[in-house]
Amino acid sequence: HPSKTSSSNRTSACSRAALISASLVFALTLGVMLGVFGVSAWERANLSLGAEHITRISAAGLPESVASRPYIHVGFQCGGDFGWLALTKLLELALPGVDIRFSDPDLRRSFGMDRVPPTDGQVHLEVSELGTHAADVPIDLVLEGPSIYLDGYACWFKDAPWIQVIEEPSMMYNAAEHCEHPNPPMIRLDTSTSAWEGSAFDLNATTYVWAPYAAEWTFFYHDRLASRDDTTWSAVKPWERPRMVGWASGNCRDFRAQMFRALKTAAGEVGVMDGVDALGNCEHSRDFSNATAWPPGDLEAWDVYPEYRWVIAMENSEESGYVTEKLANALAAGAVGIYYGDSVAARKIFKEESFVDILRVWRETLPGGGGGAGP
Repeated sequence: HPSKTSSSNRTSACSRAALISASLVFALTLGVMLGVFGVSAWERANLSLGAEHITRISAAGLPESVASRPYIHVGFQCGGDFGWLALTKLLELALPGVDIRFSDPDLRRSFGMDRVPPTDGQVHLEVSELGTHAADVPIDLVLEGPSIYLDGYACWFKDAPWIQVIEEPSMMYNAAEHCEHPNPPMIRLDTSTSAWEGSAFDLNATTYVWAPYAAEWTFFYHDRLASRDDTTWSAVKPWERPRMVGWASGNCRDFRAQMFRALKTAAGEVGVMDGVDALGNCEHSRDFSNATAWPPGDLEAWDVYPEYRWVIAMENSEESGYVTEKLANALAAGAVGIYYGDSVAARKIFKEESFVDILRVWRETLPGGGGGAGP
């Protein structure tokens, strides 16, 4: 970061440049290979700068004792487990070869932990169930979630250096509320970039890194996202599937419902009377199977949408940098995503031609340019 004597404008510009470069290397490291994410010469230059930046900021706030032993002990609190993979990949860059031991006092198990073997490359995952004995375990680094989890979970670790991880849109939490700590977080891993301006923390003390939740899913879905080879899919090719558009959502937002209704109406106007389906409880129009009305929550995306050529993928909000698992799910299912959200950020992870940008379509087709506010 620039020095405190820099002007506010220079501070903001320099901070954004460092954050963007760090974010690019982070996304690429999470498994977004060239088959999904085309890297230009400009981006390659920034990837190199980003690696140096991450190494510096990660190691700087850790106790000296960590460098003298082969592991680092990380404690979760207040939903910090949601960011376990983001932190793992960050530490792989910063401290190559170090073992990571996760302690989880609240006995939670976030998405993906059961998919990673005890040894994954240079990082070893050891998850401890500490329960009420958490205070007796020495912790090197704390990974803490947003304020929405303060009511349900305890603040176990207060004295160790900490990293804040945010996997929610900014409307869901108060950035100024967190567990009590003597110092601000040394890093904030954020699935959004909206908090960079007017930050709750001093940008000279806390480094913000864009860590989109979508990038974590590309790690687990890598094989399906990196190739469209026929062997990746079932005997029925995506473009030969019998149904047109699928959508499964349990978070019923009006703008999503409007989008689905508009698609269903448009399909009917061109003679497609069947095949635009809402499989979830929002706008439900077709049962998932004879046994259940909507898809069970533990199904993979390709088991939810095997019959669909297109899948609606709409974020909770059109927030800067906010890209979650929704588009990754659509693409991993072999479909073309119909995407609503920050498409500029999405194009840093996924190829532009792999999805339809709803906001761009609205701007180009609706009277007055659509305004980007919705249908």
